[in-house]
Amino acid sequence: ELTRIVRDLTSSLSEATLGILSIVDDLHRRGRTVVVVTHDAEVAARAARTVTLRDGAVATDSATARAA
Repeated sequence: ELTRIVRDLTSSLSEATLGILSIVDDLHRRGRTVVVVTHDAEVAARAARTVTLRDGAVATDSATARAA
């Protein structure tokens, strides 16, 4: 089953954005795989794993402090 949540999460962490991220966190806690594409470092920092692309190729792929 695919769940899509579409919103521009690259804007500042507004109340609406934090609400969307709360839903994303809840889905992840329930065992769902969630992919968030963002340019915002604060949004990316919420993830357990980050993959950085550069020129269309994987530049980094690492667990974050949140993964612990």
